Amino acid sequence: MWKSLCSYGAGCSAPWIVWGDFNNVLYPNERIGSDVSWSEIREFRQCLHTTDLHDAKVFGSFFTWNNKHEGGDRVFSRIDQVLVNSLWYSLFPDAMDHFLREGTFDHCPCVINLFDVQPPKARPFKYFNMWSMDKSFTHIVSGCWSQSVVGNPMF
Repeated sequence: MWKSLCSYGAGCSAPWIVWGDFNNVLYPNERIGSDVSWSEIREFRQCLHTTDLHDAKVFGSFFTWNNKHEGGDRVFSRIDQVLVNSLWYSLFPDAMDHFLREGTFDHCPCVINLFDVQPPKARPFKYFNMWSMDKSFTHIVSGCWSQSVVGNPMF
């Protein structure tokens, strides 16, 4: 795949966007739950260098794929990419990619906004005092806090 992508993209004189599931990460921090070796990412990175492709601006889910396993067997990766060349970026400087939550799928859907669209602002956590008046409040909270977390507590 990298050879055909490089043969088309090397010296490309047109705006170009390539997006999809590349089954590779670009950096070691783009996968958790399984090790990443430099030999695994070398060809992908070389291909992007040859074709002048780079990540477009993105917001939303950082990890775009997971294997849907439980506990320590779960793997999260950023293998879905939206890549653009400099000519494409000069036509759409405000473009932004929004990776949504994966839901029941193993990949996150992506929406590409070509024009200036502000990413949604984080909503603050809201706590209502009336919740603590419920008889089961203390039991529910202490039960949640006492659960052990396997793997990365972020997930």
